[in-house]
Amino acid sequence: MAEAGPDGGLRVVDELSTFSRLAEGLERTGACSPDAIERLMSCLRAVARKAAAHGVEEIVGVGTSALRRATNAHEILERARRELGIEITVVSGEREAALTFRGALAGLPGPSGDFTVLDVGAGSTELACGRGAELLAAASLELGSTRLFERHLRTCPARPSEIGALIADIDAALDASPVAPRGPLVALAGSACSAAALALGRPRHEPAEIHGLVVPTSASTALACRLAFSSLADRLVLPGLPPERAPMLVAGTMILARVAARSGVESWQFSRGGV
Repeated sequence: MAEAGPDGGLRVVDELSTFSRLAEGLERTGACSPDAIERLMSCLRAVARKAAAHGVEEIVGVGTSALRRATNAHEILERARRELGIEITVVSGEREAALTFRGALAGLPGPSGDFTVLDVGAGSTELACGRGAELLAAASLELGSTRLFERHLRTCPARPSEIGALIADIDAALDASPVAPRGPLVALAGSACSAAALALGRPRHEPAEIHGLVVPTSASTALACRLAFSSLADRLVLPGLPPERAPMLVAGTMILARVAARSGVESWQFSRGGV
């Protein structure tokens, strides 16, 4: 929740972060499951209650990868409109990447030269390159933590062959991407949040508490490898990790690690911002 500031910018009043897992099963069926839809509606109700408590005048809903792909997306949009009065606009991948770029820099000192913003989502990954406040190029890749988890990771701990296939899939998408990561790297969203907290031993994974945290690339790469070959039970006892993220985090952290490696950076920075 935000209000307009005297300089024309936005000032955050309050925020709420939830994980609906709307893309769960989408890779296999092409549609969002009834359970996933109910989780989304529960999240939207929580947002609506908090917005009402603050006297919010308008809720702007933005739909991304899952709603771009799901065959039953219209049903979900109609239900949000009918039950909660929330209009959700489904944006293209390129538009999502551009919005991510703008949101990621909020509250961070912008790099002076070229830099990259990375958003590892459940169904897609957005790359946006800029210089200062200027967006130079943006792309949305068909990669995501839930998507790749369902495609490749059938066992836990993962087999070496599964991790090999996961990495090959990520690298192929990055090879084909019209946007190549360059310069300092700013990463955001759930996978990056948990990767930053776990890599640096932070006990809490609240985005506001680790906003601006700088993470050595070596630490997040080591984390991705460690998670890949750990059991689900071992992941579930990691300090602060939301249980619902534990299965998908292997794929999410591996996407982050491969992008960081291509950027050639020694560290990356977490941002609480985004779409």
